[in-house]
Amino acid sequence: MNWLSLLSQPARYLRQIERLQKKHVSRPTLYELQQSGVPLATLYRQRRAFSRRLAREVTIGRYAFGPVVLREVELDRLRTLHAFELQDALVSGVLAELLFTAQKLLGKGARVFSYQAGRSHHAALAELAVYMRRHRRARSDPRQRGLFVLRRDVARYGDSIVVRDGAPLWQQLEGLVAQSAGRECPCEVTMALLRQAVRPPRLVDATGPVERSRGIPDGSPISPALANLHLIELDDALAGVEGAFYARYGDDFLFAHPDAQVARAASATIDAKLRGLGLQINVEKAATVFFSGAGRPSESWPELGGTTHLTFVGHSLSFQGGVAPKPARVAAFFAALERRVALAARALADETLEARGSALCAVVNTALDVRNPWALPLTGPLLAGCTDRAKLAQLDYRIARIVARGATGVASPSALRIVSWRRLRQSWGLASLTQLRDRRGRP
Repeated sequence: MNWLSLLSQPARYLRQIERLQKKHVSRPTLYELQQSGVPLATLYRQRRAFSRRLAREVTIGRYAFGPVVLREVELDRLRTLHAFELQDALVSGVLAELLFTAQKLLGKGARVFSYQAGRSHHAALAELAVYMRRHRRARSDPRQRGLFVLRRDVARYGDSIVVRDGAPLWQQLEGLVAQSAGRECPCEVTMALLRQAVRPPRLVDATGPVERSRGIPDGSPISPALANLHLIELDDALAGVEGAFYARYGDDFLFAHPDAQVARAASATIDAKLRGLGLQINVEKAATVFFSGAGRPSESWPELGGTTHLTFVGHSLSFQGGVAPKPARVAAFFAALERRVALAARALADETLEARGSALCAVVNTALDVRNPWALPLTGPLLAGCTDRAKLAQLDYRIARIVARGATGVASPSALRIVSWRRLRQSWGLASLTQLRDRRGRP
């Protein structure tokens, strides 16, 4: 791929402008917080002409990034994001797109499931479940079953990546650009842009811009591509182990193998590779366990604890291969469902038990129907992230209790004695998560 030719295409910058407009049409963008930034609404009206000018400036090597401002934003947690000027964000977006394309072209990151179209943590979990089922089928004797699992997480991954001159990240970027272009040396214009996008000067206080030696710019479009690329050598080393399972999502990765010696060697490889990159394991999240149906310790590595369930990317996986969502997501789903049923029950207080029960089941069915605009937003992720039929049966029981409590006004589990399970299902038509999951198929 010819990087300079691709960077000269106005359509790439136009696509970035339209993507930002669509994403931020209902709220101010982070980029508009810049004092000197161009407002997105103004730029959108002149997007075609602006895209042509921007592509020309980049191609002739005259484009230069401005300093970024640090902003604290409450997202999944309080995070410090880098607020780029809008035009810098557009160039970073195009560079990120090309980095993802180059990685795919060279076959890098085949076991990385983060930040890519068509890849997700659901896909990683599904492949792990398939690996588990194959392992069980290949061993008829349950005593021979079991996997040594290394679950690792990099401590403050984005903030810890070394970006000073000569750091491994620059060698990785130079190699990627050169190899994807079929050259021995990378394009200088491209590398100059990448250096500015990866390590922009930061306005910390009135003293002026400050460059840093660690940390990729959180909040920049290029950060996901860098996060995927930086651990590629580790990915290749672990994914190449015969008979092993390996998957990574961002800085969260899992390795599994039935041989204790292989697992020990993989653990040493992880430590060595991360040490070479100047990164460290998050010891609070790291775990090495023996995973089996009985949850017993292994004779070949007795100091390890045994477990019947694994936790990976926020989900729980049973040894039979069933996946269940994390408890926090389940709790949020039921809190929203209970609120909706309670409000409906109060509105139906003067109706007969039969009419009230039928109406409440209709309310719940609407909440569970992902095709309905009034469905609960958490229903889709819950169904997509749960293949464990035993867990789905438990969730169905909880839903039935909520409906029975709303219909009868009895807060205790005895409400299901007043209103039977058969009545809920057959007479009132209450939907089942198990049946809905079966219709949807695997994610």
